[in-house]
Amino acid sequence: MRVGIVLLCLAYVISQFFRNFLAVLSEQLYLDIGATSDDLAFAMGFWFLTFSLMQIPVGTALDKIGPKLTGSFIFLLGGAGGSIVFASATTPLHITISMGLIGVGCSPVLMGSYYIFARMYDPKIFASLAAIMISVGSFGNLAAAAPLIFATDLFGWRSTMLGLGIISFFISVGLFLFVENPTISKNIKKGSFIDLLKSTIYGSFFH
Repeated sequence: MRVGIVLLCLAYVISQFFRNFLAVLSEQLYLDIGATSDDLAFAMGFWFLTFSLMQIPVGTALDKIGPKLTGSFIFLLGGAGGSIVFASATTPLHITISMGLIGVGCSPVLMGSYYIFARMYDPKIFASLAAIMISVGSFGNLAAAAPLIFATDLFGWRSTMLGLGIISFFISVGLFLFVENPTISKNIKKGSFIDLLKSTIYGSFFH
């Protein structure tokens, strides 16, 4: 399972990278496919939109089928698939579609990691594990700056994005092979999003 955690950390690094990389590619995308700053801002916003909308279905999937399939399949579809769509983009619309897919792909990474930490490790070290995950993920922010400039100068932005798609593919395969689904006790009370809302409303008015 340690290999699985390492792979989740790598996936989160890529997720953080995708939050910040568009600004570095803005000039090249404008020259190659005519993507303006407004186009890229909209595409980045679409990333955050799909990422946010996926959190509830991701939570449901984690409870029902576990982090192994949830993380590996969604990251494969969105992370690898979205990167390949980006690499082959010829219009700003393609960039927006690819960023939406990438947002979907990144959506289960951090939540899946927390899910595993909460169910497989001592609660006393949850905060430490979560902090390590966030700290490692910050390398993705760094990679979206000077290293990305170096890679695009050396290989071009299309090849760089294709390479990220290939890396994401292998990480997805690794997640499927090495991540374990935590055993959930039958005594744990099941809930739903509606139950959570009821609990929140009750707590706000009566406590």
